[in-house]
Amino acid sequence: MLLRSRWGPPPPADLTPPLLGASYYHEAGDVLGRLESIALTAYLVDTVASTALLAPEEAYALDCLEAFQRVELEAMHAALLSSELVFAASPGDMAGVEACSRAAEYGQRRRLMELFASLPAAGSWTLQREWEAIRQSRSTVFQAAAIFVSWVHQRFYLHYLTRTPQASVVSSPAQNDAIWPYTLRLFAPGSQQGLQRARLAGWRAESAGRQATGATLLCVPSLRNPHVMVEALKAARQAASGPFLRSPPLPRGVCVTELLFENV
Repeated sequence: MLLRSRWGPPPPADLTPPLLGASYYHEAGDVLGRLESIALTAYLVDTVASTALLAPEEAYALDCLEAFQRVELEAMHAALLSSELVFAASPGDMAGVEACSRAAEYGQRRRLMELFASLPAAGSWTLQREWEAIRQSRSTVFQAAAIFVSWVHQRFYLHYLTRTPQASVVSSPAQNDAIWPYTLRLFAPGSQQGLQRARLAGWRAESAGRQATGATLLCVPSLRNPHVMVEALKAARQAASGPFLRSPPLPRGVCVTELLFENV
């Protein structure tokens, strides 16, 4: 049973749900699910969650992934501030933000592929099977890097999309505490309402004036039935629930990134 609330709290500072999710998605053959679990765990490791469940090498690798995202957010932000496009960084005109993302994408993918290849994968890893699935070929490493980079761009985009027109653009998206993952959460049925697993679905952020909420969605039709996902989004909007409801609505709607991930 998927539990939906109007917005939902930030992800709990507990590594257990995403680690359980990683195991489940490995058994289900859902490569994107494993990537989402790794990305969510990396975010939690870099914030407040205890790393007691992880081997030291694994905690280090996950921290490197989150640090990579924050470094790139800072770099894109600096590039935007130093260009004439800085004046376009407002909810009314996102051309500068989109241009920075396009300019940074190739280099970010290359650096992340190098990071994937260099991080240790000890035998005691909780996520060892997921890591092996990513690094089984250069093709899968490339596609995994593309997905992780898309999350960087989503975080960058939301930082500016949810700002009020009067807000300064000087603050950094890497330090924006109003941006955090939203997750799909699976709870145990019946009387035991414990959280079994959680996966990263995208990023959400409150506007500077707290009058609107933006959300991004990572959609990979090749791995999931797109019809089911579209119908779920429609139902969430009609029921005025879920992370896609905005009050007032933002003009550009839900941001959807479509990527193809194949095991070869």
